[in-house]
Amino acid sequence: MALNKHTIPSWLTDVREDATKSNEWAELSKHIYDAVDQHLSQSHIDYFSELTEDEKILILERAARSLASSDGGRVYENLQSKLSYILDQTVNNQVARKMLEESLADTKTDLVLDTTAEGIVTLLRKNPDQKYKLKVFLNQSIPQPIRFLTWQLYLSNPSERKSFVQKLEKSPKLCLSHQDSEIQRKCDNILKTESTFKEMNGSIGISNSIKGILSYYHSTISEKRSLYDWEYLYALPIVNAHHPEFLKNESPSERSMAMLIEIFIQFMRTLPNAILSSNNPFNESSEMDLYIRKVIGLLDLHDMSLLSYIKNLASKNSSSDLVLLKVCCTPLIKSLFSSYLNLHALMYVWDQYTIGSGIL
Repeated sequence: MALNKHTIPSWLTDVREDATKSNEWAELSKHIYDAVDQHLSQSHIDYFSELTEDEKILILERAARSLASSDGGRVYENLQSKLSYILDQTVNNQVARKMLEESLADTKTDLVLDTTAEGIVTLLRKNPDQKYKLKVFLNQSIPQPIRFLTWQLYLSNPSERKSFVQKLEKSPKLCLSHQDSEIQRKCDNILKTESTFKEMNGSIGISNSIKGILSYYHSTISEKRSLYDWEYLYALPIVNAHHPEFLKNESPSERSMAMLIEIFIQFMRTLPNAILSSNNPFNESSEMDLYIRKVIGLLDLHDMSLLSYIKNLASKNSSSDLVLLKVCCTPLIKSLFSSYLNLHALMYVWDQYTIGSGIL
């Protein structure tokens, strides 16, 4: 589903027009107008146009809050119900037209999901500040078309993307590590040997994307070192999130590479210190202790038998349950479960990590 970021699907425009023509919309508009007029009178202001932009926003926010404690709450709920009805009818009509006009292998459910995703992506591109509403996907996987945009919004870093594009325009060599060949070899090996990522193997687009991200990233880091194993693993879920999927026999476009590099580098910059400082699992003072103690607390609440087994095992090895769990859990946490889960489960975990970072 290729989508121009400035294009609004006709069915979504129909929803907006039908909603704004409804009696429910007119009733809510009147309540808001009356509430604004009341706030202006209380502030001894004659005209709304006399206010600054910030003052206008403040008045509108006060008016909206006042609706919740008056009859306006009922009016707002009526509009929500009407909008839900219009949306349901319009999406179903759109899907019915597609099924009549095109020879499609997709089921009606697939088409409804695709159409809905198209609408969500369109609205988020137009209003990126509304990304907080993606919290509805907590504890469930994000559909692929929405997933890539979600990760872009939460891991946005326009200056990093701009830097990559400028280097690429000046000389593509500036975007390559001096270890480019070694990075390519290791990327290919991971795709062939790690069971989590085997379904990504065999695609030139995927392979070149992973190598391109890591080669560029390595060229930007100040330390004189090779990439860590877990840095390789971080690139794979990000490339797998790309939408639309890469073609097997084509290299990624410069635009795709710019977006992926922006996401990856912002991801690296926002990693918790506990992960970055977890090289030594026996370091009792490391920030990883906080995570492990939370794990112990959750086991104490939900799986006492497993916690008892861990405590007994730790006792037999003259160790503490904290140290034993750090040995077991540090590789999982440090890699954010890459190579420890199947790909579908891994993408779910990364979805939760991404949208959760904007809530916690």
